[in-house]
Amino acid sequence: VLRDRIFSSLFHDLFSPTDELALLLQSHRERIGTDYVSMVYRFQQLLGDFKEGNYPVLKLEEQRMLIQKCRNAISKIHEKHPNKKILVTSDSSTFLESVKDVEYVYVIEGKVFHMDFNTIASHLPYMKSFLDLFMLSDSKIVYLVRAGLMYNSGFAKRASLINNIPYKILNIN
Repeated sequence: VLRDRIFSSLFHDLFSPTDELALLLQSHRERIGTDYVSMVYRFQQLLGDFKEGNYPVLKLEEQRMLIQKCRNAISKIHEKHPNKKILVTSDSSTFLESVKDVEYVYVIEGKVFHMDFNTIASHLPYMKSFLDLFMLSDSKIVYLVRAGLMYNSGFAKRASLINNIPYKILNIN
């Protein structure tokens, strides 16, 4: 599609990180390196992290099973890319907490929330979304992980288009 082919050029013409964001990106790039892959998980409110529209919240046992299934997907991607760190981004603090201690996983710290359902005056909580976006765009490949009721987010694909990196949907049903 033409719009996907010109997305990178248009994005770079229109946007550049602020000095504050550039410093944060530099810090994260120094920690993770330049040779990493990314996995994006969009749970909406399945794990009960926050209120988002009328989406369901899974029962605790279903949440536990979904988290385990998603953790297993990280292991499979690590087997496919054994010498690379894996940047994991998500809209769920619960999920990020469950994977941040995995040796080869990199998680960007910060408050996770949904922009459409918050009115926070400070710009700081929004910074994590921009960090996630730009860090995803620098990885070697971006995987959007999906299972069951998880959301088919466009965030991961748009991040991949910023620097024209491969994008794949990983269905783990």
